[in-house]
Amino acid sequence: MQAITPQLFHDKYSQNSLAASNHEWSNLQLITLIFFMVGKNFLKNSYT
Repeated sequence: MQAITPQLFHDKYSQNSLAASNHEWSNLQLITLIFFMVGKNFLKNSYT
């Protein structure tokens, strides 16, 4: 059985927070992309 050391806890916590920030970043990119596409279509439709 592995002893739970502060270092082990820190490593697990760092990996989890890194995964969470990557997940949030991909959501942010997706939202930005959707707004960009909608905005582009809106501009195109308003000019024609």
